[in-house]
Amino acid sequence: CIDNSNTLGTFPVSAVVVFIDGKPAKDQYRIYNIKKVEGPNDYATMEEVIERRYSQIDSNTLPDLLLIDGGKGQLTAVVAVLTKINKLNLIPLAGLAERLEEIYVPRGTQPILLNKDNPALRLLIQLRDEAHRFGVKHHTKRRDTYMIVSLEEVVGVGRKTIKKLYSTFKSTHAMYEAGKEKIVLYFDFQSYKKLK
Repeated sequence: CIDNSNTLGTFPVSAVVVFIDGKPAKDQYRIYNIKKVEGPNDYATMEEVIERRYSQIDSNTLPDLLLIDGGKGQLTAVVAVLTKINKLNLIPLAGLAERLEEIYVPRGTQPILLNKDNPALRLLIQLRDEAHRFGVKHHTKRRDTYMIVSLEEVVGVGRKTIKKLYSTFKSTHAMYEAGKEKIVLYFDFQSYKKLK
């Protein structure tokens, strides 16, 4: 299963997770840092990762099923790139749209709707959720690493201050949500306590 993760198009990654006999094969998981796509473009991101992963791969090691996190649009993008690299007829393909857990297949005009208790659907959901978890984890790590480097470039902000920021706000997302005023207030209050 392949899932994309980004924050408004920044620090985009694509996560690829592999299940064998219904179980995660974590040694085969891969993260792709997206290189060519600018901005939040899920279709172009999917095209890039599919081409990078499957253009050179041996036909004997192709998956029994390639599951895409997304609906008809993402599936159409994947079909186009698999056609371009001459692999479309070699890889069974499906997309899983999250809202209603609809399954899309190439050449299908209507989505497939299975009962939520269906074991096949439960497996597809588990696979998709694992790709999402893995992708978000690496996207967050990439974003936070960038933010630490960026914070170090601010005059007067050193490693100690960065550590204090992270111990207080826990993540760059929380710092962003708190806003400049709350961060400044926090540090002014800490300075005030030290002076007393």
